[in-house]
Amino acid sequence: QQYLGLSTPSYLHLPLVINDEGKKLSKQDGARPVDASDPLPALIDAYKFLGQQSSAYPANLEEFWTMARAEWDLSLVPGPK
Repeated sequence: QQYLGLSTPSYLHLPLVINDEGKKLSKQDGARPVDASDPLPALIDAYKFLGQQSSAYPANLEEFWTMARAEWDLSLVPGPK
């Protein structure tokens, strides 16, 4: 990025998702995959896990991404900043 004359981006560590036993979620430990035919419930769960809130969640992916981009608030993400 320096050679291209671009500024250094800001970086952020996201909180680790863990199960009831305190283990990180992974396929190796039996975490369920996202349902490719209906990913919206998993996206909404992830959005909420990252501290984001909405008064209403859309019923389709396009509306979800529009809402998520418009309402995203980095200050709500849990953990150190």
